[in-house]
Amino acid sequence: MSRILRTTLAAAFALATTGVSLAASVPAQAYPTCRTKYYLTDDGTYLSAGAYMICDSGDERDIYVRLQRLDPATGSWTTVSSNWNSTSYTCVGTAPNTYRRINDTTSVVATITANCG
Repeated sequence: MSRILRTTLAAAFALATTGVSLAASVPAQAYPTCRTKYYLTDDGTYLSAGAYMICDSGDERDIYVRLQRLDPATGSWTTVSSNWNSTSYTCVGTAPNTYRRINDTTSVVATITANCG
């Protein structure tokens, strides 16, 4: 075996064993504690809905929010507005309607009846 090849193999072995010992000595990080904040408001002109997650690490995480209106005749819900973190719907008229805020896919967090057509 040539001298260059032996030196290269020795250096590669030393680097590999050092890398393994360094990787083994890195402590595992704990997952941050996070809290979800929600809101659903009615100011008479528009409805606002939102949700976001804030963690003790200072990170904020996006949550997809949908604002839906109930059709009392059919019992079905129709999405009137949606977005990441916050969304709003401008009222058209003053007829009383029931609305709900849904986060992610199906997590209903709040329902409101508002004079908002």
